[in-house]
Amino acid sequence: DPENRHLEDAAFWNRDFAMIAGDLVSQIAKTLDHVHRTGNVHGNLNPANVFITPFGRALIFNFSLDSKLPSSRTDLVCLGRILRSFFSLPGLNIPMPLDRVAFAATARNEADRYHGALPFSRDLDRFLNGEPVLAKHPGALLRTLRLLRKRPSRAAAAFFLFSTLAGSAALAWDYLA
Repeated sequence: DPENRHLEDAAFWNRDFAMIAGDLVSQIAKTLDHVHRTGNVHGNLNPANVFITPFGRALIFNFSLDSKLPSSRTDLVCLGRILRSFFSLPGLNIPMPLDRVAFAATARNEADRYHGALPFSRDLDRFLNGEPVLAKHPGALLRTLRLLRKRPSRAAAAFFLFSTLAGSAALAWDYLA
């Protein structure tokens, strides 16, 4: 029925951008959980292989048929990157709970990552329902390193400022002593 589809369309898209992104990635995670439970792996998950319908449904295309497929955890890392890609436009800031979910999906240490697509989608559903997510908060050092990697010009300016202040303090200490 076109009228019902229009209502679903309006209800889905008339929300906060973070809620839309979280909902779409949760749909993809649930699909990946089904794919992984059947013993398959996508192997090439990226934004170009995800189609979003006008009614707010996320569809996955271009499954890899290579016999040397990566593990299902690789799909989750790629899905975490897709979640981050929603917020790549200037001026869009990822909310802290959603950032923690994306960080847990893309963590370098495999023990810090989600152990499957279902826990990943459940954490996203917690975010969508306004509940606290279970993903760990990255430490201040990791957040600082990520910020500096994301904005190298700010990193260079901060390093220059810190080294200038440290050098001035050392010269002042030597002069006063």
